[in-house]
Amino acid sequence: MLDGQVSVVSQVDMIAFTEAYSRDSGEAGQQALRKATEAAALQGWRVVAIPSEFGEDVSAADALDTLPHFPNIQPAIWIGYIPTPERYLALQNAALDKNIHLLNDLDAHLLSQEFDRYFPFLEGLTPKSLVLRSAEEADAAAEWLGFPIFVRGTVQSRKYKGLAACLAQDLAEFQVLAAKLLETEDRSRGRVIARQFIPLRHVQQFQGFPQGREYRVFLLDGQVVSLGYYWENQDPLSRLSPAEEAVVRNLAVQAAQKIAARWVAIDIGQAETGAWWVIEMGDAQFSGFGQISALQLLGELSRRLGE
Repeated sequence: MLDGQVSVVSQVDMIAFTEAYSRDSGEAGQQALRKATEAAALQGWRVVAIPSEFGEDVSAADALDTLPHFPNIQPAIWIGYIPTPERYLALQNAALDKNIHLLNDLDAHLLSQEFDRYFPFLEGLTPKSLVLRSAEEADAAAEWLGFPIFVRGTVQSRKYKGLAACLAQDLAEFQVLAAKLLETEDRSRGRVIARQFIPLRHVQQFQGFPQGREYRVFLLDGQVVSLGYYWENQDPLSRLSPAEEAVVRNLAVQAAQKIAARWVAIDIGQAETGAWWVIEMGDAQFSGFGQISALQLLGELSRRLGE
């Protein structure tokens, strides 16, 4: 499901900042970062390792010290974990000093990564949602949305803990889930998202969470670069008909073109009713690949950036 041909491009010096070697290689997330980093290197990207933290010992400028100052603007991506805004800004500024531009600047990164920032642009394309800043706001949100309610942080959900960690059936559960998310700063950043629950088509579960029929679409400048099934394991629902693929592509493009960010990943899911919805959006730099080949994706991205 990849657009175009994969090829190594040398017109510009593609740069990939990576955290793949900053933590224990046994972690699942770290293994995924290493695979993505290896794919970038194979596609001709200049790989630059950065630490998991910037501080007095190693600043963002120190991490980029081996890079020259380029006479022309060079595009860059970040292969790593979702950073704090402060960490993102530090790397962005250090890169700019070398004439290196991350595909998404800080504003674009936050717009595409934090749900409450991009939701106003996607109303009508995604289920109804409300932003809460305290568990005490749950009562009013529940009255408007009705139960069950899907509960997530503005950055990430807790679906790795199963459906019960995300779905509130009554007000008491809602308040508990909201409070837990507010305690998890890296997922909520002080904001909880309450969403109308629309069950997705599924025939199996993954770690206690329904494996909904969902597709991840990567887009550059509002155009599809690649799409593939969201879940990495096999699923009889993963294959799309040509007509279904057209629907997924069109909905992703429609959503991406509403957002002022160059490089985004958008998840499109099919409800049990058959309707298609935008499930969520993210900065593509920090999005998993699902069943998309990292080698093909990064090759196609470099081809388009080099045009």
